[in-house]
Amino acid sequence: RCAGIRVLDEYGNIPYESYVGFSREFWNSEHHLSLRKDQCACIRVISGRPDPQDIPLMTPAGSFWCNHTAEFFATLTERERSRFRGTCVRSGLASVAIIPIRHRQEMLGAIHLADPRAGMFSRPKIEFFESLTSLIGEAIHRFHLEGELQRGHETQKAINQLMSLSLEDIPL
Repeated sequence: RCAGIRVLDEYGNIPYESYVGFSREFWNSEHHLSLRKDQCACIRVISGRPDPQDIPLMTPAGSFWCNHTAEFFATLTERERSRFRGTCVRSGLASVAIIPIRHRQEMLGAIHLADPRAGMFSRPKIEFFESLTSLIGEAIHRFHLEGELQRGHETQKAINQLMSLSLEDIPL
């Protein structure tokens, strides 16, 4: 029911670049996550540093998926619970998956899937989404390159304009 793509920015933030199905309250709470200051499964998937309680719910490719979030959360110690924001559980999302997006070896973000119904994910479904991440990663990489190229053109244009000015054109 819910899907979002988080893209890592140069400041270590992972905002949703696109999403559908999540409530406005959920988005307000989750949109401003930071690798530097927040703790949750999304953060650990993107940073590639899972906690011990995450490992049974992870694939070899680094995706986290849970089909019964409230039950899982209830089994955690207080310390382990503190390592999760708990927004998915409080929002009634029983099935959650976080799939890392990479371009080659560079981490770019994650796909976040969720549903209020339990049991919505299977290993084949998660592996299917993992197979798509290389295409998504390539697209994100190209968008970044295009943005850098555009900024480079704008800088070059400004430099050219400055270089074309004569001394008489510069107000003193």
